[in-house]
Amino acid sequence: MSYHPYDSRMGHDPSRKLTDGDVQALKPEGWWGNEGQLSRDFELGSYLEGVEFARRVALLAEEAGHHPELLVRYRRVRVR
Repeated sequence: MSYHPYDSRMGHDPSRKLTDGDVQALKPEGWWGNEGQLSRDFELGSYLEGVEFARRVALLAEEAGHHPELLVRYRRVRVR
């Protein structure tokens, strides 16, 4: 069984990909987007906290069948 997020603002169509307009209209506070993708930087207290944060995101993403790009820098993690 695959996971398809439901957003009542868009209706449910699992085969539909987000457009740039969708990304701009539907993005949560603190996120930015273009090319149909959302991104956000998270500031953590240390490098190891960032690595642990990325690991937790990866576990949740695996459960959801969605695999974002994760970039770990010194105390910052970018999720895209």
